Amino acid sequence: MTLRSFRISAPRLPNIPASATLVPALLVLGAAFLVPGAEAQNHPTGTATESPYGGVVVEGILARVNDQVITRSDYDRALKEMDDQARQRGENLQQIADGHKDLLRDLIDQQLWLSKGKEMGITADTELVKQLDEIRKKYNLASMDDLEKAARDQGVSFEDFKANIRNQIITSQVIREEVGRKLSITPGEVQRYFEAHKQEYAQPESVHLSEILVAPGGPNDTAAADDPQKLAAAKAKADDIEAKLKAGGNFDQIARSSSDGQTAAEGGDLGTYKRGELNKTFEDQTFGLKSGDVTEPIHTKQGYVIFKVVTHNTGGVPQYKDVEQQVEDTYFESRMAPAVRSYLTTLREESYVDIKPGYVDSGASPKETKPVYSAYTPPAPKKKKKVQRTRFRETDRGFRNKPKPALVPVAADTTPAKPTGKAAKAAAATPATMKPGKKEKIRFGQAPPRNPAQRHRDQG
Repeated sequence: MTLRSFRISAPRLPNIPASATLVPALLVLGAAFLVPGAEAQNHPTGTATESPYGGVVVEGILARVNDQVITRSDYDRALKEMDDQARQRGENLQQIADGHKDLLRDLIDQQLWLSKGKEMGITADTELVKQLDEIRKKYNLASMDDLEKAARDQGVSFEDFKANIRNQIITSQVIREEVGRKLSITPGEVQRYFEAHKQEYAQPESVHLSEILVAPGGPNDTAAADDPQKLAAAKAKADDIEAKLKAGGNFDQIARSSSDGQTAAEGGDLGTYKRGELNKTFEDQTFGLKSGDVTEPIHTKQGYVIFKVVTHNTGGVPQYKDVEQQVEDTYFESRMAPAVRSYLTTLREESYVDIKPGYVDSGASPKETKPVYSAYTPPAPKKKKKVQRTRFRETDRGFRNKPKPALVPVAADTTPAKPTGKAAKAAAATPATMKPGKKEKIRFGQAPPRNPAQRHRDQG
């Protein structure tokens, strides 16, 4: 196993199946985000693009997700990693091409998980140290420096390696908190699921075997198989071991002390075999036995072998109690997958996601909104307020507004009649006075009289 293919398993949630913390295939480690999927049309052919301004575009942005970008290099690395893994699984070209359709979607998904983790304040620092230490121990490395060297030897940037582990931890924690904890199942639901899918849990007949091998001349003497004396000695030893086993001897201990096979250190454990996977001779000798039975010594090219049937599974549909945990995990995963996709759709609707023309996000929501930017338009000039001009007239106290004449409704003619007779004579005898505000012209060198009567006295 290489560091590039190492996987991180998220911690089990309390009281819910471990599959609640399953992160889709996007959580595989490597030099870049190892995310499966992407459509062939999402990966236009060609290398560097010529710029209309001259020169060559060496890096392009395929998508913007909030304050992060997905570049062409990110896309190409993920695509290469995905194709490499598909070939290792033995997929054909059609299967590989079909897997491309969701690549950009999964790259956007990962950025959305990281944005949400940042919003929730998840740093993953402590968990990152633990995961790196577990990887170091798994590969029997003495120190972190040795782990870094091992990564470099495999062509993996150690900083990218750590960043990818951190991103996976953050993603796993967001899924657990935002989706897993809100998804609950009951024992009744799990059992009903089992009843509806019984045949999916049907198992073929199988046996779990352990072995004791007695090789003529010992494990390193390859020519002893043709020596009749050594072959006879090996047969006698095998018969003696068989007798001890039938007398109640411990198969595991005898295998460790007497077996010449490579499995001696594990007590002879060979693992589980389904019907049809073993040599016909071995299958006939073992599948007819019950759990705990041992065979008689069987002659092979390597010597004489004795098998023990540790368990014999007759196949068919198992009892619910025997596969309860498996059914619970499968059912939870079947509920988890659509819940995760629904949550990612909500994140898209709450986030800013902008895709370069020609690329498709297969997980896009029709409710997504993006800010609209337009060219700057200067504000229109403000209109000047119209100033109403007023007329003034001078008084002895300064200036005052000339009041507008009040509008008086027209009514019947109320003009007083002109006086006649004695009244007219009396009015004529009354000295005239100046109208209020009326000014008399002042000649140069003369002062105006105060009133007409004074003027007559001055003349007389």
